Amino acid sequence: MSSSTGTGAGTATPNVHPDVIAKATVDHKVFGYMWHAGVGGLLTSTRVYTPATVTKSVGMSDEREGGAAIGNLYLELFKGFHLISTGYWSDGGGRYIGGMGPGFVVLQNGSVTAPFTAALLHSGSGIGGFEWQVPKHTILASYYSSTYFQRRYGLDPNIKAPTYIGYGFPGSSNSNNRIIEEASVASNTTLWQSPVGGAVQFITQTSWVNRGPWYVAPKSPKDAHVLMEFVNLRYVLP
Repeated sequence: MSSSTGTGAGTATPNVHPDVIAKATVDHKVFGYMWHAGVGGLLTSTRVYTPATVTKSVGMSDEREGGAAIGNLYLELFKGFHLISTGYWSDGGGRYIGGMGPGFVVLQNGSVTAPFTAALLHSGSGIGGFEWQVPKHTILASYYSSTYFQRRYGLDPNIKAPTYIGYGFPGSSNSNNRIIEEASVASNTTLWQSPVGGAVQFITQTSWVNRGPWYVAPKSPKDAHVLMEFVNLRYVLP
């Protein structure tokens, strides 16, 4: 029995119906500057089936409806300077956050003949930052993003010794993410540009990334972080 699923890497997520996503946006000029706002919603479903060979009676299904709320803003505060933010919070929609966490776990509570249940997990993500076109050919930017995944688990009744199943339980793999966050500073300078020849851009980015799992082995670091530097010379086709 798989203890957690519903991630972006899964190719057979047991959806009852296709996911439904609705979105509404508005664009409006405020004091001559463009402002954009958007809201959205997600409806997602999951069903797990327990065969009669497990219940020793009849087959049973457990169906759950999950969802998410989405919002974003793009505000031009003065010429060339834009504030950017987006947020996402879900119950069962973890696979939409880059596949870094599950949407649900499969639990079996009570006894070996109890039906399987699909337990949805809360998850959320957010991005905030700015983009600033300083001189004509250079854009400076800075962003911060973070994701969070809930822990949820139970005891496996198929094993005599107490054994947890689910996500983020004591003793779980350190790939069971609790939080992932990144802060970055970037620049993009157009060194040369022509309508018929394309453009040459010089791009830099400095990023700090931190990942904290729900469980790490004793005497191990509680999280891991890295500082990364990227330098890129790019040619853009016309």
